[in-house]
Amino acid sequence: MNIKLLIFSLLTLSFSSLFAQEVDYKGVDFEEDGYQAALKSAKESKKIVFIDAFTTWCGPCKKLKREIFPDSNVGNFFNTHFLNLEINMEKGEGVALAKAFNVKAYPTLLFVDDQGKLLHRATGFHTVEELLELGKAAIDPNRQLVSLENRFKNGEKNPDFLYQYAQVRFDLADDSYENVAETYLETQPNWGEEKNLRFIFKFLNNLDSKSFDFFLKNKNRFEEKFGFDQVENKIQDLVLKKIETNHDTLLTGIDKIYTKIYPDAHEKMSDKFKIKYFRENEKTAQFVESASNYFSKNDASASELNDAAYYIFDSSDEKKLLKKGLKWAEQSVKKEKSLQNMDVLIGLNYKLGKKSKALKYTKEAVEIGRKSGENYDFILAWFDKINKM
Repeated sequence: MNIKLLIFSLLTLSFSSLFAQEVDYKGVDFEEDGYQAALKSAKESKKIVFIDAFTTWCGPCKKLKREIFPDSNVGNFFNTHFLNLEINMEKGEGVALAKAFNVKAYPTLLFVDDQGKLLHRATGFHTVEELLELGKAAIDPNRQLVSLENRFKNGEKNPDFLYQYAQVRFDLADDSYENVAETYLETQPNWGEEKNLRFIFKFLNNLDSKSFDFFLKNKNRFEEKFGFDQVENKIQDLVLKKIETNHDTLLTGIDKIYTKIYPDAHEKMSDKFKIKYFRENEKTAQFVESASNYFSKNDASASELNDAAYYIFDSSDEKKLLKKGLKWAEQSVKKEKSLQNMDVLIGLNYKLGKKSKALKYTKEAVEIGRKSGENYDFILAWFDKINKM
């Protein structure tokens, strides 16, 4: 009996231990009574209210809920220090809250006091470590956004403070960091040191800024540190940002912008940008005009020609434009035959009603696929379409 009792006691302790572990490993506990009830509870408990401002269509919101909020470390910290809410910003009380807190990107993570006053906020997906650090900042009066804002407005120019504040504003994803970043750089005697190079590259947001002028003069250094493609992507993003604020009217001045950025290749780079811009904005007529201009002055690659031809195939049924696309597809294939550009060539002939040529190119593409060992099922699919013409 004593042995049985001992075994029973051990099993009981084991189950109790497992149960305790389940409790300890609980994730974030979200309140269900709504915003106003949370404010009332916050007043009684002297806690800050944390709001996960989400939408049902937001991918990062779902990832945060699925992967981060269930984490035990996040749960322990947030349940201890905050009253937690999940609020859909497009439904019920969320609509008014989105307006009140100027929520424009998702997820937005809000921290408010018991009066509904905003203390701290951030935007976007956060890892476990990042979310814990965000939570620690939210409960620290010296690191809360509202405190940092007041210090900046009062003219504080301490470099460490400005560096930290710029990082916080960057996480808001609203471009409000630009002025803070420039103010920080004004305190720095050496922009070329490692820390400041990384800072400039991260916070660069305006073509008409001192930091961009420095970036251009030291473009080779940035390429060595971050890679050629990263630097080019940064430049294109900045140009697009400037275009978006002025729309088509600025396109007349795009040559001037690229003369500053690429003094030895401004015309070519300007033309390539226009092609990309008109394509992304589905302005087919302007796209064709810009592409024609570019191809007439440059030895375009097979890939460039094929990309332009595919856009025409995919976006237009107008005979005049299809003929232009066909010309580019033929030039692409002449330079270098591949299954991809043969596919576009077949498609344009098909759309123009040229059955015999479409069939001829399909057979030719099949042979290319057989010899190369590539999958050419998408080429075989043309036979049925062409035979029904």
